[in-house]
Amino acid sequence: MLFLPRFDEGYLDVGDTHQIFYAQHGSKDGVPLLFLHGGPGLGTTDYDARIFPQHFRVIRFDQRGSGRSKASNILIANTTDHLLQDIVKLLDHLKINQKVILFGGSWGSTLAMLFAIRYPEKVLRLVLRGVFLATKASRLFFERKGVDQFFPEEWEQYTSLVPEGDRENPTQYYCKKMLDGTDEEREVYSRSFSKYAITVSRRGGVENIDEVLKNYNYLNQATIQAHYFKHDFFILEGFIPENISQISETRVDIVHGRYDLLCLPKYAYQLNKLLKNSKLYLVDAGHSSVEPETEKMLRSIMATSG
Repeated sequence: MLFLPRFDEGYLDVGDTHQIFYAQHGSKDGVPLLFLHGGPGLGTTDYDARIFPQHFRVIRFDQRGSGRSKASNILIANTTDHLLQDIVKLLDHLKINQKVILFGGSWGSTLAMLFAIRYPEKVLRLVLRGVFLATKASRLFFERKGVDQFFPEEWEQYTSLVPEGDRENPTQYYCKKMLDGTDEEREVYSRSFSKYAITVSRRGGVENIDEVLKNYNYLNQATIQAHYFKHDFFILEGFIPENISQISETRVDIVHGRYDLLCLPKYAYQLNKLLKNSKLYLVDAGHSSVEPETEKMLRSIMATSG
């Protein structure tokens, strides 16, 4: 597969001992498009630029503590507000003064919506995949119970590490172990959490999950995810649904897997109803960005954009 060529990369010191990695692909004079990765904590690679045509100026960056970004402590000064401020700093650093397209998947969609609400004057358009509204209701299915109806074996394995008395909210118990457990506990629970999340993110699961985890920085990523889970993603309850009307004039394309078990499609449908200038595409897929129908739809949208 041919990736969109990279023409620039570097590090930006954003303070608090954090340096965020960024890379630019495509055309230096093209329409600026900011790629916002999921997780929190997943990071980006050249692979993420694969669906964009050459005429875009694609900017991807690794959020604090993620991917190739550097920090003395990945959790210090690592909140949603810090990430939003980093976007402003990065755009200023790259001397981008025009409006940008925000392309965000999963947690990246959350950041895109929050940024658009706070800085509508900086946003041209949103392209969102696997929408995550960060409300308590939208988290229950994945964190507590619901996925077990579709992946009973994976759910049983996931909860087997949780004492009976804590199984009402197993993910909360995982977060405690991933953040405050011994080194051995952090390793065990981070791996189990990542194994569960990756497997159920695809409609048919992942058969070679143990092989996938060999090349996966699950300890770092799960630590950041636990940090955000513990603090309700540093977002006031209901903030996005209650404030999204502020960007009702902005064009928003929403691509969501009809069989997404991490972020249920009904919340993408809810978002579409709240935005008069949005279009929802429900595709035959789960949550993962690499599923064929999701990628096909995203390519189609981007091919006719800009």
